[in-house]
Amino acid sequence: MNAVGAVEAELLNTREVSKLLSISPASVRRLDASGSMPKPIRLGKSLRWRRSELSSWIVAGSPNRKDWTAIQDAATRRTRR
Repeated sequence: MNAVGAVEAELLNTREVSKLLSISPASVRRLDASGSMPKPIRLGKSLRWRRSELSSWIVAGSPNRKDWTAIQDAATRRTRR
């Protein structure tokens, strides 16, 4: 797999996230709008989520965006020491 293919496999669109979470694309959009899932990456008008981040978020119990950001920030601070 080349670098572009690896990035494409890592970044998921709304439909792919809906399949991963077993919910509808509309539910993904609602979760995103309400701040109930990790913040997506905006590419122009498109939204993409990192597969690895979604997996970690699920393992962490699917906290809301504010709590998830705090968890990530704390983990980043620990690894920088």
